Amino acid sequence: TTGMTTLAVGAAGTATIGNPTGLGAAGATLSLVSGIIQAGVATTVANAVTLNNTLSNVTLGGNTPLTFSGQTTLTGANNLVANNTGGTTFSGKLTGSGALAVAAASTGVLSLSSTISDFSGGASLLGGTLILGASSTGSPVVTTGPVGKGVLTLAGGTLLASAPVSLANAVTLDGPVTFGGSNAITLSGATSLSSSAVGVGTLNVAVNNATTLSGLITGSAANPLSITGLGTLTLSNPANTFAGGIVLNASSAGVPLGTLVVGSTGALGMGPLTLTSGNVQVAGGV
Repeated sequence: TTGMTTLAVGAAGTATIGNPTGLGAAGATLSLVSGIIQAGVATTVANAVTLNNTLSNVTLGGNTPLTFSGQTTLTGANNLVANNTGGTTFSGKLTGSGALAVAAASTGVLSLSSTISDFSGGASLLGGTLILGASSTGSPVVTTGPVGKGVLTLAGGTLLASAPVSLANAVTLDGPVTFGGSNAITLSGATSLSSSAVGVGTLNVAVNNATTLSGLITGSAANPLSITGLGTLTLSNPANTFAGGIVLNASSAGVPLGTLVVGSTGALGMGPLTLTSGNVQVAGGV
């Protein structure tokens, strides 16, 4: 059959999918409005999905992998609580004018893996874990990619990649975020350092993988960048103008030192470099 399946079970209600056709035939569309959706067994559903979660009360729950492989249309702001510790994946195309956020209250994993997603409202990581499963297409103007073609805002949580990835989306670094996992992440779009919550404050970045910020980095003196973790952060754009400076504090007792790689003469911006602990390397003939 075809038609619309609407999940609106109330903030405390739960819908559990037990098989790939649990939401009806592939021609039916799932509309996520409210409640908790989860899988009883590892499941992939091919239904199209519409997401207009203006009330921010859709939770991806459970502890079992759940994959949506059909096209998902986003409208409005969609602040999803990603609590599925087994991982919820949107492998189909995400499209539309809306935005997608992993809520600060999230404790699980959300994966975005489509190479052809083109939603324009932007993606935000506020909590939980977001796994990137593909690179973006188009530079300097992104046309498609796992987080669409809008701005990627990093304000909390952990960002991982299932394979080495490169995104050309503009980035806003707006709070404490961790880059993790074993795969490299390259962010080549323009990056803005800002703290919207308080306006003034240190932006804490823990790097536990190999992360490169190769796009132009801007920001005011009110927002210094503090780098911790045991991985490698590479800054390479020679025209960086961020003025808050960098504090390298990449170790704690018994933990290996992290590394800051300076890839060009202007990569450290216009502020001071404070070395508390960690390694500094130069590259590219600096």
